[in-house]
Amino acid sequence: MKKISFFLFIISFYFASNSLYSQQWAFSELPEKEEKLLAETRQFVEQGEYEKGQKTFDSLSSDANSVYSKKLKVFEKQSKKNPSEAKKGIKLYRTGKHEEAQQLLSEALERNPNCISALEYRILNLCVLNPAEALKECDRILHYLPLETEILYERGIAHRELGKRSEAVKDFSASLFFKQDGIVYYQRGFTSYELKNYADAVKDFSKTVLLNQKDCLPAYFLRANAYCNLEEFDKSETDCMQYIKNGGKQPLVYKTLSIISVNRDDYAKALEYAEKVINLMPNSPEGYCTRAFVYYYMNEYQKSIADGIEAIKLNPKFSTAYIYLCRSYLKLGNKKKAVEFAKQGQEYASLSEKEELDVLIQQAQDL
Repeated sequence: MKKISFFLFIISFYFASNSLYSQQWAFSELPEKEEKLLAETRQFVEQGEYEKGQKTFDSLSSDANSVYSKKLKVFEKQSKKNPSEAKKGIKLYRTGKHEEAQQLLSEALERNPNCISALEYRILNLCVLNPAEALKECDRILHYLPLETEILYERGIAHRELGKRSEAVKDFSASLFFKQDGIVYYQRGFTSYELKNYADAVKDFSKTVLLNQKDCLPAYFLRANAYCNLEEFDKSETDCMQYIKNGGKQPLVYKTLSIISVNRDDYAKALEYAEKVINLMPNSPEGYCTRAFVYYYMNEYQKSIADGIEAIKLNPKFSTAYIYLCRSYLKLGNKKKAVEFAKQGQEYASLSEKEELDVLIQQAQDL
């Protein structure tokens, strides 16, 4: 075919030297036996042996005589107190005012180091501002609560922001074992999509649609793209149409529909959808590059080149445009121009795109 938020026990352990607030208590200085059980639990979770991890952790947290379980009860009582700064900080986070949100959420945690909501959103906010620090804070908490679903989820976000997508998938999977949540399925699906594991992405987006029926538009959109990459075009089209019917506003849904139409040899429809992307996103290279793709498969190489040039005028770093410029010039027998655009594109291309451009350069040299 053609190319195509939450489990009850969240604990604020900031006992590193760079802690931003003092804490009233912590799970430090536990008896050796209890530390060993926690270590075993962490190891089971890291290895994906979640049932063993649950059983080991339960033997510790359900023991009324253990130091650990007594401290856990203290936390549960204190964690329900939410300072006013927490609500304000969460609101700022949701509106993208991350620096202001961080200040208020830190102030909330100074007033109550065990405030669940402030802790959760402070880490999520850190995933935007400083994902490496967010990862450290998640690890400090998971040292004492290795089955904490929300922190496992947030560590997954931090890992993904740091480009560690396989580690992110492991964190999301652990979180989902202990608590089924549509948002976590979505994030794991999105990460699998980034890893080009499209079949896994489809499964997770389907879970999102099932669990979050009132708020699943992004899952429809991304599942449509995953289906398209799997060359399941009927399913992809169905999701595109469902996304549009339910009020989805992402113009790139028409790009997906254009790709589907090309693979059905319906070029008139493909051009119609590509032009819709151009009209909806006039300052973006996406529409022009989509139309260049359509023209290429229509054997209209000069038109494909014209749209490719227009795309890089709008964004010189838009690597996909260079691929279709190179391909079209090769079809016209102009290997000099093909190599020129291929080498320009390599500066901005992803690893897989660089590999494709290398192949095209070789083809040009073999002419």
